[in-house]
Amino acid sequence: MNRPSLRILLTLTGFALLLAPGTGCQDSEEPAPGARVTADRTDPTTGTATTGTATTGDAATGDAATGDAATGDAATGTATTGTAATGTATTGDGALAAVVHGFELSATSPGDPAKTLEQGLSLQKQGKYKQAIDVLATAVAMRGPDKVRAEALFELAETHFRQGKDAQSEKLDPGEEADADAALTVAADLFEEVVRRYPEEMDSTPLAAYMTGSSYLLLGDQRTALEKYTGCYERFPNSSQRPRSMVRRGVCFAGTGNPAKAREIYRQYLDTYGTDAKLAGTTKKVRKYLREIEFVGRKAPPLHAERWLKGVIPRGLKDLQGEVVVLTFFMTGCGHCKNEMPKIRRDVERWTSHGVIFIGCSDPEHRDAKTPIDVYLNEHRIDFFDVAIDTGSRNQKPYHVRSFPASVIIGRKGIVRWRGHYAFLSHNLLEMLLAE
Repeated sequence: MNRPSLRILLTLTGFALLLAPGTGCQDSEEPAPGARVTADRTDPTTGTATTGTATTGDAATGDAATGDAATGDAATGTATTGTAATGTATTGDGALAAVVHGFELSATSPGDPAKTLEQGLSLQKQGKYKQAIDVLATAVAMRGPDKVRAEALFELAETHFRQGKDAQSEKLDPGEEADADAALTVAADLFEEVVRRYPEEMDSTPLAAYMTGSSYLLLGDQRTALEKYTGCYERFPNSSQRPRSMVRRGVCFAGTGNPAKAREIYRQYLDTYGTDAKLAGTTKKVRKYLREIEFVGRKAPPLHAERWLKGVIPRGLKDLQGEVVVLTFFMTGCGHCKNEMPKIRRDVERWTSHGVIFIGCSDPEHRDAKTPIDVYLNEHRIDFFDVAIDTGSRNQKPYHVRSFPASVIIGRKGIVRWRGHYAFLSHNLLEMLLAE
């Protein structure tokens, strides 16, 4: 299909969409970025404070990733001595800024920061993010031990991270509405501020460095996420964040068009940590990522369909030659798929206008299919350009699909350029492919 006629079809039939993770799907790629776990902050691998549950930053991804913040560049706000540079919290002369994103960090207020921190964490766990932010900001501004203040600043960043993640998946409670990109941008800057202000390896510092990368990953900016994960990996060699950062570096290299480097890092991880029983779960993921990487660079297999839901591309990928295509395999009863719908919807709204074609593939008779595909897409306001009705799941084996959701990016020449979890979908890679 030539490009002008395809543009007409896009106008007439609407835009397209993808899908990704959540909970409750028997076959799921992996949890979205920022999946919460409970453990002690002294084990940063879990990402949890001793006074409350923190976020692991593990994905999909989201950390996943939804939305875009001008490729992740985030203003830091105005310092008392002038406006800080993007992504930093220093003044013009290199000194630490006293105010970042409107939060007073100079520790001049009286009070009990530990008690106030506890109050803020209680609100955070209840999903009362706006109140938690106000209380934690008060704790950050109080005079007190560095360890307590570091924890308070970390949890202030963590609250913004959770707020942004929940805003992306449309899970905020009534009255808690927030802009996801703005919240994640603040989170990234505040996590980085923890590292900058408390450079010693306090419990929260390596995790803050890691979570800076996870914030950018959720913003879809894998280039900046790669920079931050690399900084964590190199700066904290004795931290349990090091192996996690190594894995995320591989994810980001894959998402920025460098599968060879991603493969190298994954293999390095297996050589270094592959026999560590404590990291068995992550090692299993890395082996999966390696299988996905092997698919990159190949000609995209034909899509076999009993029929196409809308019928606008009866020959499937042959009708999309010369286009950048995002293909997502999903099931209507998959909780992980359902949780990614809001992100997919936003990505479709943004990227179809730039020329990306979003299509889906689903088996209506699969054991996880609970709702007719057309009904499901209408319920979630998902308007794929078209969907392959894959009765018998014929397309899963050729596309190496073992769990859902699973996504593929196909370049203009019909070559697979990326395969992975939708939460790791890189805006940087889409920009690069559109420019080819």
